[in-house]
Amino acid sequence: MPLNNLLTEVIIMKKIKNLLYLVLIFFIFNNYVIADDSLVILTTFAQTGSSSKTILIMKDRLEKELKQNITIEFGSGSSSALRIVKEEGNENFLYISTIGVISLLPSISNSFKFNSSLNTKPISKTTSTPNVLIIRSDLGINNLQQLIDYSNNQDKKLRYSYIAPTSIHRLEFEGLIKDFKLNLELDESLRGSANVMKAIRDRNLDLAITTSPYVAPLVKEGDAIPLLVAHPERIELFPNTPTMLEYGLSSFPHGSWAGIFAPTGISDERIKEFFSALTSTLKDSYVKKEIEKLGMEISPSSSPNNFSIYIQDESNRLKLAAEKYNFFIN
Repeated sequence: MPLNNLLTEVIIMKKIKNLLYLVLIFFIFNNYVIADDSLVILTTFAQTGSSSKTILIMKDRLEKELKQNITIEFGSGSSSALRIVKEEGNENFLYISTIGVISLLPSISNSFKFNSSLNTKPISKTTSTPNVLIIRSDLGINNLQQLIDYSNNQDKKLRYSYIAPTSIHRLEFEGLIKDFKLNLELDESLRGSANVMKAIRDRNLDLAITTSPYVAPLVKEGDAIPLLVAHPERIELFPNTPTMLEYGLSSFPHGSWAGIFAPTGISDERIKEFFSALTSTLKDSYVKKEIEKLGMEISPSSSPNNFSIYIQDESNRLKLAAEKYNFFIN
C-alpha cells in the first residue's frame, strides 16, 4: 500500500476514534444532565395506595407544568417520611404523604422522629378521600344499628382489621368500639388495604375501614356493604350510607387526605414554582375526572401557608381524639 494512502487511512481512523470519544462524552453528559434534572416524587405507600394512584394520574400534566421529567418512587410506609429529612436542599425532590403519617403518627408516638413543620416545606393538599366502614355482605347486617345489635347479642365476635397499627383507621375503630360498645375481635395478622380487602372478599374477615378507592370494587361486586362514611357529607359513591357525624362521632368529621411536601433548605422561588404547577395540574379536567373516578375529591390548598395551618389543625384534632380514646403507641 502506498505510504500516502496509509497515512490518509491512519488520519481517518484517528478522526473516527476522536469522533466516537466525543459522541460517548456527549451521551454520558446528556444522560447525567437528564438524571440530575429529573424530579423525584416519593410516595408513602405502594403503587396500590390512594395517594400513589393520585400522583400517577397527575404525573404527565405535572411534567408539562414544570417542564421537567418526573420519576416516581414508591414507599413502604411511615418510614419513607424520614427520607425527605435527608433530602434537605434538594430542589428536585417531592414527597406525597397522608393524614396518618403527617398528622396522626407524630401525635400518638414519641418514637416517630418526624415533624412536617420542621422537617419539610408543605406545598399543597391534593385530595380528600372518604374512609368507609364495610362489612361482609353475607352476614345480613345492612346498617350500623344492626351491627350494634348483632355485636351485643351474638356469642361469636365479629373480626375486624384496621389495616395498620398506626393508621387513621385504627383510631376510627377505637371510636366506634368505645362509643357504641361494640364487641369485636381484632385480626392482627392482616396488613395493608389490598390484603384486607381480599380477606373480606374471601369471607375470612368481617369488618374493615379503609379509603373509598379500595372498598368501591367490593361493594360494586356485592362482596361488602358500606355502613358508615368518614366525610363531611354523604358521598356520591354511596349516597345511602350515613356519615360518622350523623351518628355523633364528632372526632371524625372527614376521612383521609394527601398532600405534597418539599425538603427544607430550598428556595422560595422553587416552592412557588411547585405550588403553581400543582394548582394548575389539579385543575386539569382529565386529572380531576380520573381522581374523582376513584371516589376522591380534588382539594388543593389556597397557599403553602394555608396548607401548613391545615396540617396543624389536623394534628390538634387527632391528638384530642387519641386522648379521648386512649390511643397511643410506643
